[in-house]
Amino acid sequence: MSRSQVSVGLRWLRILGTIALGCLLLGAFAIGGAMVQYPVRALFWHCTHEKYVNFGNVQLELPLLWWRGQDGERGAITLRHASIDGRLAFMPSELLLIPLKPETTIRDDEDAERIQSSWIKALNGKSRQTVVSVVITAPAGKIFCARDRTIPEFSGLYCFSSKTRWKMFFGPGSMREESEAEFILATLK
Repeated sequence: MSRSQVSVGLRWLRILGTIALGCLLLGAFAIGGAMVQYPVRALFWHCTHEKYVNFGNVQLELPLLWWRGQDGERGAITLRHASIDGRLAFMPSELLLIPLKPETTIRDDEDAERIQSSWIKALNGKSRQTVVSVVITAPAGKIFCARDRTIPEFSGLYCFSSKTRWKMFFGPGSMREESEAEFILATLK
């Protein structure tokens, strides 16, 4: 092999190496950007909205890594959590507040507790579900929840209150995120 052929080969090797390194860096920036996207969004929301979210006659306090997402269909309110550990970087946990249908009545805490019990029975009736009762005390009154821990290390909440016209759902999320969702619900005014 001549010296000029070796020189051309080395030049191509450098070009391919530079392209490969560029692709690797671009991929790292894309993954890193996706992992910080939601925490940045949450911090921006708190800078522009402080820490309270208001809708109808309801007010909730949001911890730092939570923000109000886009409202859903039929008046549903979406509160999102930014995962900072990267586990759910592409799918933030959500706390949904869905208005009750006009024909649905929850007259008092006994009605809310009855609905909670029926949810627990229905969910536990499925294959090996582990759903338990949780009662959250808020300034607006008691909130009756069913906690679903079917998937290890993840949690879901299904909640009702006689004091509001909303049903509340949280999930999927870690147990830490669930405790933050419970904190949010406990601020219900």
